[in-house]
Amino acid sequence: MGAPTTTAVSVDDLPLSPMLELLNLFGSQGAQVSEQFAERDTQGLIDVVYESDIDDGARWFARGEALSWGQFAGVPGLSNVNLRLRGIDNQLHWQLDGENASFISRALDYDDPWPLSKVALSGQFLWFEDGDWQLRVAPQSELHLDGLEIGLAATLTPSERSVHVDAVAKSLNQQPIDAEVLRRHLPVVMGDNLHDYLSVALQDGQAQDLAMVWRGAVEHFPYHDNQGLFEARARITELNYKFQPNWRPIYDATAVVNFRNERMHITATDGLLGNIAIAQADVVLPDLLAREQARLDISATISGNANELKPIFDESPLANSLGATFSELQLSGPIASELELTIPLVNSADVVAQGYAQLDDVTMYVRGLNENFRNVHGRVNFRNDVIDAQDLIMTWRGFPLQATLNSAQREDDYFVEVDASGTWELDEFAPLTAGEMPWQADFNLSLPKDGGYSFRWQQTADLQPVAINVPAPLSKAADESEQLELSVSGSEDSILVNAELGEKMMLELQFDGGAEVLQSGYARIGRVLTRAPNPNVLRLNPTFTVEANMPPSDVAVWLEKYHHLQSFLPEGSGESELAQLLRPDYVQLISPQLSYGDLLLNDVTVVGWPEQDRWRARIDSQQVITDVEWRLATANSERSRSQLVFDAEFIELHGKRPKEVIDETSPFEEISLPRSFAKLPDIYLTCKRCRYDIYDLGEVSLHLRGEDKLLELVDFNAQHRNHTLKASGTWALETETQHPQTRIFGEFTSPDFGEFLENYEFTSMVRDSNATIAFDLSYLGAPQQIQATSLNGTVNWRLGQGYLNEVSDRGARLFSLLSLDSILRKLRFDFRDVFANGLFYTNFSGDFNIVNGIVSTENTQLNGAAGDMEVKGQTNLMTRTLDYDLQFVPKVTSSLPVILAWMINPPSGLAALVIDRMLHDAKVISRLEYKISGTMDEPLIEEIARDSRDAPIPPEVQNEPESEQQPSSTDGAANDEQPASATEPTGN
Repeated sequence: MGAPTTTAVSVDDLPLSPMLELLNLFGSQGAQVSEQFAERDTQGLIDVVYESDIDDGARWFARGEALSWGQFAGVPGLSNVNLRLRGIDNQLHWQLDGENASFISRALDYDDPWPLSKVALSGQFLWFEDGDWQLRVAPQSELHLDGLEIGLAATLTPSERSVHVDAVAKSLNQQPIDAEVLRRHLPVVMGDNLHDYLSVALQDGQAQDLAMVWRGAVEHFPYHDNQGLFEARARITELNYKFQPNWRPIYDATAVVNFRNERMHITATDGLLGNIAIAQADVVLPDLLAREQARLDISATISGNANELKPIFDESPLANSLGATFSELQLSGPIASELELTIPLVNSADVVAQGYAQLDDVTMYVRGLNENFRNVHGRVNFRNDVIDAQDLIMTWRGFPLQATLNSAQREDDYFVEVDASGTWELDEFAPLTAGEMPWQADFNLSLPKDGGYSFRWQQTADLQPVAINVPAPLSKAADESEQLELSVSGSEDSILVNAELGEKMMLELQFDGGAEVLQSGYARIGRVLTRAPNPNVLRLNPTFTVEANMPPSDVAVWLEKYHHLQSFLPEGSGESELAQLLRPDYVQLISPQLSYGDLLLNDVTVVGWPEQDRWRARIDSQQVITDVEWRLATANSERSRSQLVFDAEFIELHGKRPKEVIDETSPFEEISLPRSFAKLPDIYLTCKRCRYDIYDLGEVSLHLRGEDKLLELVDFNAQHRNHTLKASGTWALETETQHPQTRIFGEFTSPDFGEFLENYEFTSMVRDSNATIAFDLSYLGAPQQIQATSLNGTVNWRLGQGYLNEVSDRGARLFSLLSLDSILRKLRFDFRDVFANGLFYTNFSGDFNIVNGIVSTENTQLNGAAGDMEVKGQTNLMTRTLDYDLQFVPKVTSSLPVILAWMINPPSGLAALVIDRMLHDAKVISRLEYKISGTMDEPLIEEIARDSRDAPIPPEVQNEPESEQQPSSTDGAANDEQPASATEPTGN
């Protein structure tokens, strides 16, 4: 019987560890593998079937459940997996599967295994007589980490000190992989520094398309000399990437992460750094295992609004340099920048931040100066705390300038220095200024290490080429030497401003550190005042005082220049925060003379100061002493409009005498008229003693109120020696539907109209007569543009008992219209005895109706002691022509002088009886009619009719001797004979 050719062994539930001893049966190679496994913690039971045939070789089969072993020779360890083995000689086909398994490798994690929710691996294991071996992982193999599913294929062979890897892997996830999953599965083989850095830097995102290729010995990783190839790539969307813990992250970027050998390169696009757009950012780790020299190189192309730079640098290691600089020099507007960061991955080195910012039409606000510099163009370079910009151009308040900027860290502070210069063309402010003004300025900013800041702006301008076309003391001729000095300095506690224009002007201001509160101020126009301080200064204790020491000045010229200045200021600048901040609380103006048109004030002192919601002022001069109050409008209904109130002790003004005649036909005088009265405050005036030129107005009060297109004289009252004028009126401006128009209406009363006229140096024929005149007049144009052609209205007048005397009344317009002096002269000619001492009347009244400059009357009547008079007709104010019919009816008393002439030595009682009877019983009436024509300057009076009859003589008179009768120069009533000439030019 021969030896057996086949051997078969079957063992169930054999512990894995002793079972590995069977590998010794496969020679030295099997023994080596058995030895390596023996050094690892192996667990689990395995069923083994071994067959050996002398012709076919050895065959064996193994199957185990819940097996575990540690890593060896660079081969990862596994736990809780199921194993299927089928071997022939030196070839082994294997299959690993399982759930809730774990992956153990010091290349992945120093201490902890990686959980595997699923293992599905298969492949071959070969060993050779020379001791080499080969582990193959089939392409269909899968490892499911927590949240990361990987498909892989690999071949592992022994190397000098570990294994040689030839592997490919890719993600199998159907959904994007969260960044938190990536952070958990960063292998430590990439180096501790990079591992720790990426664990913090990779904040958020969704990864897709993970892939890896690895060819090379593990001991040579990361292949500095290209001994192998390791490349891993992933595409990440919605990436939030934090450069460093104290830097703001890039977020919402799309990135490609690429590891190639020792180099890591992350390219992120379309992200945001704060609110700055990141067109592209590249994060490069040149060497994964550089150890002490490990660093990240980051470059980014960014664009956006410059005001977003400060928050970025505030949350960076550059907060005390760039961040502090951008706190003082605040940028806003479009910016394009290149940013390069070198970030060490060890704590011993500092971050290096460098790059540039391209400024195109940017605004720069300098906080210390509280000024905006606009249209900034140029490039600002920086390297950490060193900043420089050599060719900046910008505008300041519309003027161009050039500037250079330098900054650096000094021993005790961070220092910023700006040099600026420019030449400003001032012709654009014509007619106020002309010429060009060269200037230069220095700005220094210190940011001490212990906090706070200080700054100084020092500017000097050469005004020699400049002409300043305003009144003295600010006026200046071209080629006159003068300098403007401006200094602004301060800190977080206070800000000081000082400006000087030679001896013409000076300004000193002190603010709190935030430039929000004016702590003290002083401004002066003109030379320093030499007189003692006004007592109001001491009483009011003002914060900001303004003094003006003016030479003789024309207010109209100053107002003209002020309106020019307003045209250059932005609308609403008077209500701006700056204007409110710089509001003075005491203003004093002193001048030997102020004029406005024909008005003149001498030895003028004006002081003003604010009180709550109003301004108070006092004007002292030779001609005017008045208190002034400007009450500002309030939100409540108590005072919805501003009010300007004058309370004058006296006003004595001198000006031109009014014209003797109305400007009937000449066109409107060219004057500047307002466009609206909407901003005009309500004006109230009370004056205890008012005089204009020679005209004593007595006590005066008025109220003016403006609306958009209407100025209303609400009330006007003037009273002097019981002469009273009360009036109201309106001035309507021109609109699309109406012409400009003025209306005045009211009433004048006087106890003695003649006296009133004589007080105003108007010669008048009226004597001892009271007067009441009611008027309502209107005309097209401004109040000072009266034209006869558009004059309309009514005048109702009444004179009480008095008399008319022959004296020129051409100064009194009312009687010139009727040519009363000429009428009286005519009557005196016809009745020279009756009217020798004037025309006495009990009342004299009438109505004037004025239509387009034609004044007409139908009811002018005089009831006189010697007769009654009635006048009808009109006066044309344009041509000054007269057209009146006058009727005079003498009473019988008009024959009294004739009768008295016949009375020779009568007893006084008889004379009295005769006179009494003549006055009461006589019924004889004479009637005279006249035609008045000509002009107001050259009137013509023509008698056109006369009716008369003899008056009966009392018997007592008839008995007197006829021879004692004396003829008398009587009027025509003594006979019926008509006069030889019916027309008498009266002359003047």
